[in-house]
Amino acid sequence: MTLEMPTFVHKGAALDGWVFPNIRMAFYPIVALQFSPNGRYMAVAAGKHILLFNNVPGYQNAIDDLEERKKGAASASIRDRLQTQIDEARSILKTMEAKES
Repeated sequence: MTLEMPTFVHKGAALDGWVFPNIRMAFYPIVALQFSPNGRYMAVAAGKHILLFNNVPGYQNAIDDLEERKKGAASASIRDRLQTQIDEARSILKTMEAKES
């Protein structure tokens, strides 16, 4: 038995003047959710598909955690290393925001 996915016409689906008249969409329940070991990505398994997302809240939490650890750092070298990690995480977040707009 073959299931045909419903076809929806979405008027707003345009990219540089191109209109995509047939967008196939299906809504499947989420079967599994997994984070990457470094916490940068989130993989979602739904139906036959695996979707990969940037873990933006994970970056924000990492920045908050690094700032807290920086306050309690014992030496200047540790504070500098933590500040470098904070700056890298912030730059990654800025590039994600730039891609969205």
